Amino acid sequence: MNQRIRKLERALRRAGSDHRRVDALNRLAAALLGSGGDRSETLSREAEELARQLGYREGEAESLRLLGLRRLQHAGAQEALELFERGLALLQDLNLNDNTAWMLEGLGRALLALDRV
Repeated sequence: MNQRIRKLERALRRAGSDHRRVDALNRLAAALLGSGGDRSETLSREAEELARQLGYREGEAESLRLLGLRRLQHAGAQEALELFERGLALLQDLNLNDNTAWMLEGLGRALLALDRV
């Protein structure tokens, strides 16, 4: 396990049960996305659930983006598309343009995978 992952895991252990935990879960899930297997998805789902409970919509949107990317890795383009669309709606409501660009990139990748472009 590399040093970055260990650092993120320590940050997660120190995080409480508020938005800082959601952010820590999402950061670790993102770091594990390419090599962390199911753990990345588990962390993202935990972040999504906690963010929804807290009303932390930006954190929820990020977890949806990570889940969408995970689905794309496993030939789940239709599910990824739906996740990206849900995340995009949250970000547009919040007027978070920088984050919206990342979500649109995922949406475009899902549409390409589905041959809808």
